Amino acid sequence: MPLEEFCKRVVATLSPHFQLHSRVTRLGNIHRINADLYLKRDDELGVLGGGTKLRKYASLLPWLKKNQFNCCILIGGAYSNHLTAFVPLLIEEQIEPIVLLRGEPELKMKGNFLLLQTFLDRINIRFINRKDWKNIDAIAHQEWFTQKQKGKKAIIIPEGAAMPPSFSGCCSLFLDILQNEQEYHKQFSNIFIDSGTGFTASVLVLCNHYFQTQKHIHIHLTALNAEEFHENLLKWQLLMEKFVGEKITTPQNFTLYPPLFRFGKVNQTLVLELIRFARTEGILTNPIYTIPLLICTEKAIHEKRLSGNILVIHSGGLLSTLGYDSTLASALHTLTKTKNTKNTLS
Repeated sequence: MPLEEFCKRVVATLSPHFQLHSRVTRLGNIHRINADLYLKRDDELGVLGGGTKLRKYASLLPWLKKNQFNCCILIGGAYSNHLTAFVPLLIEEQIEPIVLLRGEPELKMKGNFLLLQTFLDRINIRFINRKDWKNIDAIAHQEWFTQKQKGKKAIIIPEGAAMPPSFSGCCSLFLDILQNEQEYHKQFSNIFIDSGTGFTASVLVLCNHYFQTQKHIHIHLTALNAEEFHENLLKWQLLMEKFVGEKITTPQNFTLYPPLFRFGKVNQTLVLELIRFARTEGILTNPIYTIPLLICTEKAIHEKRLSGNILVIHSGGLLSTLGYDSTLASALHTLTKTKNTKNTLS
């Protein structure tokens, strides 16, 4: 399928109400070898920090409305960026969200969990014990059956909205990068992206492979292992083949990087890097996805001696940073104390 036709097919599935074009910022204060580093500002998509996730919703929401669903059963963690971003959009479309939340009712009211309860009464939240989380699919189907008995047309939305109706929305990231290249008169030879469910990263790999753009995709496995990523990639490849109407070969032009930090655990190293990046680049990131990705990027540039124009996808999730306010405050206090000590000694 020609690129122009592919673009038209993607756009035809998207809601016209979402702005899905994000700018690119050149980074000037990261040490690197013979490379120009750029940040794609998907963090600026969506008021509630939807970021790159907004791309998925841009095709998923029209599909939900077209099929007249009036109830969505969502699955995720209490501090999920996905839930905080998606729930308000469902409410706006008068689709009732029922959230199956990993954790206990006594969870700390902070960050995304605090914001989620601003939008949802607890009657719409089902707390699932961590020991029962392995049965979440069965629990979700039982909730679906309950809603069906109430006369609702319900659907289960998996974690991260990684599902077929979100596929074309994810494709918009690849197309938007091509648009950035035209606007800035640059070609990005290497692209770095994080991976939660692996859905968006997989679709980027597939689009890049299908159109043979000669870019190499680097994926930091934030929450998946390599085996899970490859399994999911094969699943999404079938979607790609259905979308373009032809068989495609398995992509090879990507590299997987193991997680540099334990997923969901924020230590002082991550927070201090977040502060440093904010003060040197003027950009707020988050300590779960983007900061580990930036550290992974810099490490890969040095070790692999990458050169040319390199693009890092800032996927958003800024509101999750609010959940680590005490850790952030502690790090800022330490920095201030250290600086004052140095000034006294000098």
